[in-house]
Amino acid sequence: MKATHYYWPAAGWTIIILFLTLSPGKDIPDVSFLDKVPDFDKVVHAILFSGFVVLWSFGILKQKNAFRSSTVW
Repeated sequence: MKATHYYWPAAGWTIIILFLTLSPGKDIPDVSFLDKVPDFDKVVHAILFSGFVVLWSFGILKQKNAFRSSTVW
């Protein structure tokens, strides 16, 4: 039995990142108070891609553990 269900959160997050990064900038609403936060775009990118790494790492780790515990030697 494959433990691919551990990848669903990571796949969903990947789709969200793709949607947000491929949308034109003019479609994103302008929020004036966020312009006053220095390097706000860098913080957003760090959060997006940190979540990406954490979710994919979690999926890989859980899948390896699921296969390891189901293997009978």
